[in-house]
Amino acid sequence: MFVVLEGADGSGKSTLTDSIIEILRQEGRVVRRIHREKSEEHYSEEYANLVEAVRNLFRVGDEAAVSFDLLTLASATQYAAIYHSQVSPSLAAGEIVIAESWWDKTWIRLGIEAQLCLKLDDAQLHEFWEWQRPIFPPSPYVPTPDLTVLVETPESDRVRWYSDANRYEPVFDDSGVVSHDARDYGKFTSRIAKELRVVAEEKRWPIISNGRGQSPHDAARRLMELIGMTPYSASVGHLDTRKIKK
Repeated sequence: MFVVLEGADGSGKSTLTDSIIEILRQEGRVVRRIHREKSEEHYSEEYANLVEAVRNLFRVGDEAAVSFDLLTLASATQYAAIYHSQVSPSLAAGEIVIAESWWDKTWIRLGIEAQLCLKLDDAQLHEFWEWQRPIFPPSPYVPTPDLTVLVETPESDRVRWYSDANRYEPVFDDSGVVSHDARDYGKFTSRIAKELRVVAEEKRWPIISNGRGQSPHDAARRLMELIGMTPYSASVGHLDTRKIKK
């Protein structure tokens, strides 16, 4: 089974993944967590070099003025490499595979960045999104994840995480300038969260709430219910998912 946790940056996907992997392993399941960094432990040399090349392209993107259409194409290539080198072999071995974000968050974020940096109006943004979305389509070689769950977290909690973590990863402010300000981080990630909710409702992803005052372990248990209780249709190869409320 291939499970994806989608959500804006700072929504707690990594913490939830830690918890659900712990629970699954306690139950005797073999779990594979998707990694995106270059490592021969996770990739063959060829795939590792490809993944790292894309990571480097994103690192220098701001300084080199790399176009957003190129970044989109590079991202799709990286996801295909990750699928073939990590996801597919693990699924073939009967493992549960968990990824923190997949294609939808990527094209949404790149589109928002393009709008801020290139001063696109809403019509131009949606035109760009319409071009982006099908670039990484389901295929016999890279099928749709069996289950995608949207993790939603209040903006105030995402901002608090950003400030407490002292990581200050860059985002773009309203003028398209790179910012490390927590308020800009909150606004930027809220735009991602809003668009992910639209996609989740369109695709009927389950949605779970996360944030302060909620135990990651409890949220992980809710994910376990989705994995264990949602009927699987072998004929179509997908889970029949339904949105659940907290």
